[in-house]
Amino acid sequence: MFGGGIAGLTAAHELAERGFDVTVYERRAWGGKARSTEVPDSATGGRRPLPGEHGWRAWPGFYKNTTDTMRRIPFGTNPRGALDNLVTAPNQLFARDGGRRDLLIPFGVPDLRGDSPEVIIDLVVGAAVELSLPPQAVTHLANRVAVFFSSCDERRIGQWEHTSAADFLGADRYGDDYRKIIVNTFTEVVQASKAESTSAAFSGHFLEFAVYNLLGLNSNGNPDVFRLLNAPTNEALIDPWLGVLRGFGVRLRNHHELKRLVVRDGQLIAVRVQGPGGPKTVTADWYVCALPVERARRLWNPGILAADPHLGRMWNLDTGWMNGVKFFLRRQLPLARGIADYLDSPWLISSVSQTQFWHRDFAATYGDGQARESFSAIVSRWTGPGVLYGKAAEDCTPDEVVHEVWEQMKRHLNDTGRAVLTDDMLHSYEIDPGMLRRKHRLISDDPLVLPSVGQRPDRPDVATAVPNLILAGDYLKSEWEVANMETASFNARRAANAILERAGSREPPVRVIKPYRPPEWEPLKRIDEQRYARGEPNLLDLELTLEQVKELLRSPLASLTT
Repeated sequence: MFGGGIAGLTAAHELAERGFDVTVYERRAWGGKARSTEVPDSATGGRRPLPGEHGWRAWPGFYKNTTDTMRRIPFGTNPRGALDNLVTAPNQLFARDGGRRDLLIPFGVPDLRGDSPEVIIDLVVGAAVELSLPPQAVTHLANRVAVFFSSCDERRIGQWEHTSAADFLGADRYGDDYRKIIVNTFTEVVQASKAESTSAAFSGHFLEFAVYNLLGLNSNGNPDVFRLLNAPTNEALIDPWLGVLRGFGVRLRNHHELKRLVVRDGQLIAVRVQGPGGPKTVTADWYVCALPVERARRLWNPGILAADPHLGRMWNLDTGWMNGVKFFLRRQLPLARGIADYLDSPWLISSVSQTQFWHRDFAATYGDGQARESFSAIVSRWTGPGVLYGKAAEDCTPDEVVHEVWEQMKRHLNDTGRAVLTDDMLHSYEIDPGMLRRKHRLISDDPLVLPSVGQRPDRPDVATAVPNLILAGDYLKSEWEVANMETASFNARRAANAILERAGSREPPVRVIKPYRPPEWEPLKRIDEQRYARGEPNLLDLELTLEQVKELLRSPLASLTT
């Protein structure tokens, strides 16, 4: 197993639980992009080093594979193991600058009856009105939701995968607020992918997951939009998980980097690994590459590509950055019981006040006893000029990135005359250690694969044409195509099943939990299958009023049930 992030640890867990002899090699740190980090030399008086997150990390209620694993990781007296370390983040702050009104949006179960398509549209309309969008934007968004939700699978793959989110949502038709609140949220904020290059299929799927989560129909517990851990990720999840793996006999080899694959007659016969003691050759019956896309594709040598030419298409997949800064403050700053999005920031910043969720005395536990808040901010747009230096984030020094992020947040939080975020609050900071300095520019050591228009065919599957090489990661072709922990867990489970099948194992297959498929839209999807096969647009893909949308939603259902 190569890669100690969520995908690698999940696959190792499932295979070891079924009696496989597993060794995991990790280049840098256990947990990968999901890990928390510590500030070196920040601890005094017997405390732990100051902890922070890789930006912010949340578990939406529609995460099911990841949380299934968390249930199986014992943690103290928790009845459901590490899963009980998740706490609800009940609201979200949309902060504005220039004196514009900030929006604090509460999440909860809406008071709606049933789950029909009309109810879904009412939910979307209500949320859009709460966000102060103009009426014409509300109507257009409702129409777009109805179009995507009623689109058959063939249209989603054949049409919306090849349409940009900007075109599908009408990004520039309804003003700046519509673009920033709706379009950017479901592209750049979610995945650091520009609306003009993000596929409409991705944005539609994510919106679908979120809507049914809100209705309590796509949730593994309470219908929470977001949940966060009650401690730094390593403490609440990664470290106890490693203990479980060791208990199964899994060998964990940190600071070991996979360098080369050795292929003979289309079969992987060995790999070369660079470790603290120098290079060595590793042999196994099965090899699982759980590395991120930008590292995995560098390994495809002529022997691998001769056996599986499709792997070469991985070079077509786009990647982007979502790295950030950890600010440590002298007092707590509970801006919202959830995520804060700075909608007008040039770098599209979002943040979480972590300490309000961490069930411990932060100052007594970490650092020098003076910091009381771990304030995690993340940059989703690394191109485009900032407000202090006029440079894109990728062209700044690490300290310039820190100062820019701080200034952009201050302009959003202090713009109505009340000093919410002030310089005297700042105790210390650290830029994400995944940001590296290379030749006067920053590069990210943790890029994300992006859901770009038309790139789904370039994604490989878990089982390669090399008989004993299996892939696990968030970039694979599947029902989930979001670069997050849930996708990594979903595909790692599929990878474990691929090994069970190829090995002829009699062990029970790994449970793979697919995204929720709303049954109330199936009649409309059957109509759309026929229309798509005839080359016709979706029934609702017209400029319609809200009442016309609802009437068309009712009519096909009535005709199918009579």
